[in-house]
Amino acid sequence: MTTVNVRKAQVHDLPHLLKLEHEAFSGDCISRRSWIGLLRSQSALVLVAAHHQSIVGAAIVLTRKGSAVARLYSIAVEHGHRRSGIGRALISEALACAGEAGSAEMRLESRSDNPNAHRLFRSLGFESFGRVVDRYYEDGMSAVRFRKVHHCTVPQARPLRGTPSSTGGPSSPLMDMKALTPEISVANLMALQVWNKATLVVARSVLQWPPAVGISKSTVATNSWRSPWFLNTQE
Repeated sequence: MTTVNVRKAQVHDLPHLLKLEHEAFSGDCISRRSWIGLLRSQSALVLVAAHHQSIVGAAIVLTRKGSAVARLYSIAVEHGHRRSGIGRALISEALACAGEAGSAEMRLESRSDNPNAHRLFRSLGFESFGRVVDRYYEDGMSAVRFRKVHHCTVPQARPLRGTPSSTGGPSSPLMDMKALTPEISVANLMALQVWNKATLVVARSVLQWPPAVGISKSTVATNSWRSPWFLNTQE
């Protein structure tokens, strides 16, 4: 196990990042211009693992405004320091930072011929999903897609006030979801997503004739919590 300091990358790390990129990958390398853009972007987080003043690993996380899904765009570890816990440390920090930024799920793509990376991702709670993406990489290699749902620590939204009868239904799932699953954080992003889904559910029930009967708010809450729209998991 190599002891490293995982921190946010700075502009002065650029030469080390370029060196690491070309050492770790034979193709699909990130250009100098792209690195500069990533380091300056508000929707990108570049993490580095420092060991004795040297950069021995790096990871890039991409986020998108209005989305609860973050993407682990790239992770690289210096050849001489692989299988020493650096990749695990980088991904763990990436998950923590993404959660603090409002992400509730992280996704990534990995070469189909890299079983060691697959084992690492699975050991950290990632699961493969969807179809293998053919010819994803520059050399024609396919990619396996992975994702993990993780803890989101977005600041709490202001408590909702009202009842199903006074709100017409859209806010009741939020109250019931908190009652059904006390440990969840009813944060701002979740509130918007649940409001959108619940409004659609209520609208559909109103438009039905004869009117829908027996749609309890707990049923709506449970379905909302389990449905893929919540984590923006539509493929």
